[in-house]
Amino acid sequence: MPANDLIQSFVARYRREYDFYYEVARLAAQRCEELSAENGIRGIVTFRAKRPDRLEEKLIRRDDEKHYQTEDEIRADIVDLSGVRIALYFPSDRAKIAALLSEAFIVDEVKEFRGKPKTNSRQRFDGYYADHYRVQLGQNTLPEANRRYAGSPVEIQVASVLMHAWSEVEHDLVYKPLSGTVSQDELQILDGLNGIVLSGEVFLERLQAAFEARVSQTGTTFSNQYELAAFLYDHLRTTISPSGAVEPVMGRVDILFRLLQTAELARPDRLLPYLENLDAETERRPLADQVADRILAARPELYDQYLEMRRTLGSTARLSGVGANAPSPEIIGSFLHNWIVLERFSRALARVRRPDDRRSALCHHGFGVTFYPHSRFRNWRDFSVFVTTWYMASPFPKMNSSPPRTMSWHRC
Repeated sequence: MPANDLIQSFVARYRREYDFYYEVARLAAQRCEELSAENGIRGIVTFRAKRPDRLEEKLIRRDDEKHYQTEDEIRADIVDLSGVRIALYFPSDRAKIAALLSEAFIVDEVKEFRGKPKTNSRQRFDGYYADHYRVQLGQNTLPEANRRYAGSPVEIQVASVLMHAWSEVEHDLVYKPLSGTVSQDELQILDGLNGIVLSGEVFLERLQAAFEARVSQTGTTFSNQYELAAFLYDHLRTTISPSGAVEPVMGRVDILFRLLQTAELARPDRLLPYLENLDAETERRPLADQVADRILAARPELYDQYLEMRRTLGSTARLSGVGANAPSPEIIGSFLHNWIVLERFSRALARVRRPDDRRSALCHHGFGVTFYPHSRFRNWRDFSVFVTTWYMASPFPKMNSSPPRTMSWHRC
């Protein structure tokens, strides 16, 4: 097929499938917005599906070099039919976003742009600084109705707000000229603007450092999850990864912020005792979850409110399983419900020793437990048998279930 006919055929097919690529971009952008808000990263997320007329122009230009033979070759070459941009307020947040994207998407390729080769002798500044990610939506991250969008490539561009603005102007003028060839004067002005942008990024980094120093002051109160995230990142990056080689995974900072407000701990000095000796394996258990665990261990009366926060703010927790074997959010929620009930009555049980007192304590927590005469826990093996019996008798993993009302236990 002649090259022009091949391109026309591909563009015609793309026009028919435009809504599909638009929805892929929308879903990816939605996930990026969630990641930014949950982890306290300030930025602007936009998305688009490539315009068919712009796609045709790009294919005609690239065909001079690529010499397309099939539509599959075109599809493999053009990876930004669905595109997302994350424009960060603070350039140094690129490393945080990198860790989050690798968790939330299937990442096929990462391209780091650290300046462009100078196109003429008068160019003084480095050019474009950004990271481009070629990703796919994973099936296990999508509801059943949207799983047909899994596997379709998306390009996610990450740069500062200033750099995105400059690159948009530069790209349209230099690489997509709509009104003739760009003059040398225009190129010099663009180069000067790039110098201003690079200087602006330096000041943005200084602004971020000043912001982190302000929210870390003793006596101040966190007013939102962004201030909390800045404090946690500044305080913990030196303890979790002193070398800076690994970015700590923050997790649901938005939920942690709500929990701190409820517990009246939304101040640096009050939060610090819960930040000692946290697990460095934040990929396995994010920092926000570790801190929440410690607060709930000290304040178990907050469990119900914490679960309600997770429900109302939406659970976008990363699942360790994949495909059909991945646990559903309903099963995870049911497990948490039953586990909290179990932990409550085990705490009550630990505070009493006599069987009669144990029975009273458990009944007070909603359990009618029948003990054989003179039964007691001799060791952890006895207790583990009791826990197993409770688990097997419980209605888990059904939702909205209540704990078993009767249970018998005897010594092993």
